[in-house]
Amino acid sequence: MMSCSNERQIITNAGFLAVVASQATAGFLSAIFSIIVLRKCGNLHVHQNCKILIVSMVMLYIVHSVSITILQTTQLIRYLTYYDPCVVGLSTVICFCLRLPASVCTTSFASLLFAIVFERATALWKRGKYDAYGPQLGYALVTISIIVSLASTFWAVQKVEFDQHSVYCSTATSQTADRVMLLCFLISGVNIITLVGIIALFIFNEFALSRREFDLQSSYQLRENAYVIRIMLPLSIFQAICYAIFSISSGLISLFRDKLSPVQHKTLYTTAY
Repeated sequence: MMSCSNERQIITNAGFLAVVASQATAGFLSAIFSIIVLRKCGNLHVHQNCKILIVSMVMLYIVHSVSITILQTTQLIRYLTYYDPCVVGLSTVICFCLRLPASVCTTSFASLLFAIVFERATALWKRGKYDAYGPQLGYALVTISIIVSLASTFWAVQKVEFDQHSVYCSTATSQTADRVMLLCFLISGVNIITLVGIIALFIFNEFALSRREFDLQSSYQLRENAYVIRIMLPLSIFQAICYAIFSISSGLISLFRDKLSPVQHKTLYTTAY
């Protein structure tokens, strides 16, 4: 635990407070944007399996945004209203409950994007009769993605100690930092694999289109694939870059933690997220 003087420096630092406030604001705006996107998803003309995966991802973006908004707003209010720095931090139990949904969603984004690539690869493979497939594959992939995300997140935070307080609520604590960092790099790896998969899917899809030897059902699936790839490729690139930046910056901040003041460490770590 840091001394209360260190905690006082952190919660009265304008830069740190600005970062927390900006995250709360960004979470709120992201939630509104995601709700608008979710409403637009009704107009998506894609196979129901793909639509299930896309809608699930957008819904998790809403959950993540709301979770971050509630967490950071709660912390900001405490920083601005609590006069005793020794009790300003949330208890580990409350922190865990507020932070866990966002952490699971963060992992789920990568697994669901990979699942969409798998679903589109299946559509390419079975393009002649895929349109007749039911929603079972979509629901199965969503279930598997969320279960894997829950399991990996719980594995990363299982060493957390619930009898402590922290001035800033974070998934990474002194007990969980190593596993959380490993999970971040694993997620980055999944994002890179997904990006490579989307590029490979694009190449094979274009090759199949160029052959012009297919029936109406196959033609529909190939053109649907091209449409979905145009949507997912920018998202995959953006997600891969963001996760890579977060993982590398968080790793560097942890590596040089001893050379940073408590205020610098908390501000930089919060900014990285």
